[in-house]
Amino acid sequence: MCGICVFVVMMFGSTVFAAPVYQSFDELILPQTGCELLCGDIDIEFFSAEDEYQKPLTHQKLLTILIDFNDIKITMCSEFWNKEMFDTTRDKLSVVNYWKENSNGLDIFEPADTSGVETGRKGTVSYKDYIDIDYEIAERAEGVVRISLDIPHPSPTGNENSSGLQKVVMAAVGALEENLDFTAEKPHIVTIFAGYGALIAEGTAGKGHIRGFTSSSGIKTPKGIILGRYTVQPEMYSLDVPYGIGTICHELGHSVFNLPDLYSEKAMGVDNKYTLMSNGNSGRRYDYTDRNKQYDDPYAQYTGHVPTHLDPWCKIQCGFITPEVVSDWDGNINSISDMGTDSKYNVIKVQSRADPKQYFLIENRQLTGFDKGLECLNIMAKYPYDNLFGGGIVIWHIDENVQYIKHNNEAKMHPFISVEQSNNKSTYDYSWAYLNKTGRNTLNTETTPSSNFHITRLLGEKCSLSEDCHPQNVESGISIEVLDDISPSMRVRVNVDKEYRIEETGETPSPTPTEEPTPSPTLTPTPTPKTGDRVELEQTGNVVTATLIFEETKPPKQDDIWIIVAYKKDGVLKSAEVPRLVNMTASFIIPKAFEDCEISAYVWDKDMKAIMGVQKIK
Repeated sequence: MCGICVFVVMMFGSTVFAAPVYQSFDELILPQTGCELLCGDIDIEFFSAEDEYQKPLTHQKLLTILIDFNDIKITMCSEFWNKEMFDTTRDKLSVVNYWKENSNGLDIFEPADTSGVETGRKGTVSYKDYIDIDYEIAERAEGVVRISLDIPHPSPTGNENSSGLQKVVMAAVGALEENLDFTAEKPHIVTIFAGYGALIAEGTAGKGHIRGFTSSSGIKTPKGIILGRYTVQPEMYSLDVPYGIGTICHELGHSVFNLPDLYSEKAMGVDNKYTLMSNGNSGRRYDYTDRNKQYDDPYAQYTGHVPTHLDPWCKIQCGFITPEVVSDWDGNINSISDMGTDSKYNVIKVQSRADPKQYFLIENRQLTGFDKGLECLNIMAKYPYDNLFGGGIVIWHIDENVQYIKHNNEAKMHPFISVEQSNNKSTYDYSWAYLNKTGRNTLNTETTPSSNFHITRLLGEKCSLSEDCHPQNVESGISIEVLDDISPSMRVRVNVDKEYRIEETGETPSPTPTEEPTPSPTLTPTPTPKTGDRVELEQTGNVVTATLIFEETKPPKQDDIWIIVAYKKDGVLKSAEVPRLVNMTASFIIPKAFEDCEISAYVWDKDMKAIMGVQKIK
């Protein structure tokens, strides 16, 4: 796995919102050395109760491109994928319905206009070493186009370099641009490759295997139109079962909303299906009393066809919900409703003076709508089935001291975001909800787990995943008690001890120190001892291509090299990103918001040592 992540920083008012993008939905951890570079050297702020929350994006155009090859063909037709993507029929498991329900009824996505695409049209297209490739527009439906390329599948076994997938996407976009006006809509691109996923199902070996991923940067069409990042996924899960919409929804979380991966298995040893950005993308229906039950959707029983909801932190970042901040509260917390219509869904946020960068988000999750996918938690249930998930109050612990570019794996039991497990981490009990049930109805300083906070992480500090280096022993003074049985509206009592309450003055108090503070390093690299190696830049509009040239020294391994693009204004760092490096070349798009910034490229090795001189881009 490549040791490169992409770090995007966006400005909303006076707040910096950082979001990483990873190459694959099921990559579980990035090397610590790489993420330490960014975590230790850029001071990140997150949304807090005092910030103006982001307004949600709506009416975003989606273009789904089905890609055939001369050796592997698309199995399902364009009309099938039109329904998977855009069918708004109530209870249909489609992409647009998923995001509508998660956003409390907003129309987030809609199909791009494909009416001008001429089916049966043939031609040739070229991109890099793909020269005069024959293609044919095989089918189209609203928002969906199927294109056949006269080349073999670029990843027949799944072990091939992903650069071939990128070239295929660019070739397909180039061919479609003859009929599609990308200027008018600038759609988000979703590509579905003929073939199968990384897990090789029976009878599929050697027939094209890829992992879903989101591109690290936007793309420029042959006619010079700048589009956002695209997503890639395989078409089929097995010979007769298509891939579910969970992967598409997850990757759109990256490409459109800049949400991070929140996988946490290696830090916590658990399988978190309570959020789309973790393993919730693999949600499915499961009736433990009748495993052969027929559901409304013929594929609902299969992995990834009923993705579970986003966690409340992600919904806040998307602008779908504004949490209510409380310290002494007794009220009802409501779950989502199917399709988000007339939804009373609400989220409670509980802070403490012990550390304002740690807090709890409380929500009500029920087996309704897409959260029926949480039935998959019951697959591990054992007789007498007294630990089934049937809904309840889910309490999320957020620790912004960790910063989520750590891929949610800061150290054992100390991720950026985690679910408090009401079952005291029972091995076979994945029902972590709090219920009106003895032993599972309260979270406070005396319970297990407790409402204590972690010791604050110091900038630049490295921790082993094999040890808990930030014990959860900082008393928060927070008590949460569930008073109702499972229902769409559950009464919860919250209390923060008076000495720990944050005064409602609009000011954020300093956290109680648990360790000596460490000054934040700057983005200035160590002096460069050599002059012959360099970065060569090529810029077209806002698209910059940076190529690393090594003439005097032996180049390090590509996975150990980081290009950090820094945007500064009046000496203040406004943003930073790490474009993906392929064949010692990286491309990125200068955001319009930072066009007037001083832009520099830093080249570091994995030990944060400069290996080339700083290159001024503008």
